[in-house]
Amino acid sequence: MEVEKIVIKNNHGEGIAGILTRKTQHDTTWHKPRLIIIAHGVLDFRGNGESEGVAGYANIEEDADDIATVASHFEQLGYELFGTIGHSRGSLACLQYAAKCTKPLPHCVNISGRYKMNDNQIHRNRPEIGEGLRRQGYFNWTVRQRDKITTIKVTEKEVNKFINWDNSFVTQIPKLTSVLTCHGLKDEIVPHYNAIMFSDQIQNHTLTLIPDADHNYRGQFEEIVGVVTNYFEKHEDIVTDGVPIS
Repeated sequence: MEVEKIVIKNNHGEGIAGILTRKTQHDTTWHKPRLIIIAHGVLDFRGNGESEGVAGYANIEEDADDIATVASHFEQLGYELFGTIGHSRGSLACLQYAAKCTKPLPHCVNISGRYKMNDNQIHRNRPEIGEGLRRQGYFNWTVRQRDKITTIKVTEKEVNKFINWDNSFVTQIPKLTSVLTCHGLKDEIVPHYNAIMFSDQIQNHTLTLIPDADHNYRGQFEEIVGVVTNYFEKHEDIVTDGVPIS
C-alpha cells in the first residue's frame, strides 16, 4: 500500500485534508482506478481534523459539498468513485451526496446514521446541551482541529438546524446506488430504529444489525470492518450491461 497525505481546495478556498491509500497493484480488468471515500477521519470535513475552515454542529450540507469536491477532484484525475463510507453524522453527508450527485454512486455505506433527528436523543444523551442553552444560550462542543482540541460555542440556532434536518431526501437516492446500513443493537446514542427507518425509505438497501455493538463499536471493531469489507468484496465484480459498475 502507498499512503499519501493530500489537501484539496473546496469552493470556499478551504483546504480539505485527507489520506490517500493506493494499492500497489491495480485490477487491470477495470478501465479506471476505483476510489472509496471514507468520511470522516480519512477525509476530514471542513473545520475538522487537519482541514481548514470552521466546524459547524449541523454542517451536513457543507460536509456533503466537501465529499463532492473530493469526488470531482479524483474524477478529473481519472478515478471512478466506487463508494462512500460514513459513520454517524458523516453517514448523512454520504447519503446526501448519493442523493444529489449527477452520476449514480455505486455504493454508500451508512454506519450508525441518525434518521429521526428530532427524537430528543441529543438532549437525553447529553443533558449538558439543554442546560447550557437554558443558562447561557449555548453549549460547548469540542472538536479536533489540526492536532489540538478546540471548543466551539454551539447556539440554539445551530441545535435547531440539526434537529430540523430532514432525511426524507434518501428516497431520491437512485436504485442504481446500493446502500448498506450497519447499526449496533446496543447503540444508546442513535437507537437502532433509525437503521430500520433508512431501510424503509431507500430503494436499494441492505441492513445489517450487530447485536453487541454500541455507537462507536467498542470491542466490535473487527466485526464492523469485516461486514463492510465483505460487502465490497461481494459487489466487486458485479457487471451490468457488460460494464463493471460495482
